[in-house]
Amino acid sequence: AARTNADVESSLLMQFEAIIQELNVSRESQKRIGESLTHVSTARNLLEADLAQARDAISELEEKLASAAATADAALSAAMRVSAEERERTDEALAERGERLQECAAREAGLLEQVAALQKGITDAKSSLESSESTLAEANAVLAAHKASSAETQAASTAEQAETLEGLRGELAR
Repeated sequence: AARTNADVESSLLMQFEAIIQELNVSRESQKRIGESLTHVSTARNLLEADLAQARDAISELEEKLASAAATADAALSAAMRVSAEERERTDEALAERGERLQECAAREAGLLEQVAALQKGITDAKSSLESSESTLAEANAVLAAHKASSAETQAASTAEQAETLEGLRGELAR
């Protein structure tokens, strides 16, 4: 029984030493796990800090983007307003120019009508002048013929009168 007790004690002592060794290993593992957890916690804290910085940077970029978008939108609106005003001014100028062109075309048409009327008047005047010249030439011919006839008649009448006068003188002288 002493031996059995010694074997049991030895067995218990070996089990006790194995348990102590396992406890030491477990403590070492827990220490390593604790260190790992510390590292993980530190890394997590660093990541959270980096994440917070990234969020701040993103918020700042979003604000800048919103500001730039508002500025671009205002500039685009102003440019569109200016473009619309310029388009309106251009349309007005084109309409005014079109009206002036129509007025010029109407004046030109009126002037062309006047020129055509003047040309017709000149043509009619030339025809009338030619007709008048022809009539004048005929009248001059008739007048010349009349003058010649009148001169002949006068010469004949003067000769007749001279004869009659001679005849009367002769009778008187008798």
